[in-house]
Amino acid sequence: MRMLLAAVTAGLVGISAGMADAPPPPRPPEPKTFCSEQYQPVCGTKDGNRVTYSNRCFATVAGAADIADGPCVVSK
Repeated sequence: MRMLLAAVTAGLVGISAGMADAPPPPRPPEPKTFCSEQYQPVCGTKDGNRVTYSNRCFATVAGAADIADGPCVVSK
């Protein structure tokens, strides 16, 4: 009986150790964002550059920051 208990315990320890080394389960995909094609330009900052987007949704999906209404103004 002791040998059986030792074998079962060793098996459980081996299983739990194997599970600890297993990679985490895959993450579910990010939900898709659908933007309308309505043209209401906004200006946002992306990678340090000011970029005009066709609307606030497209700017947000692109990861732009400091989004303001209206196209970006180019200074000369």
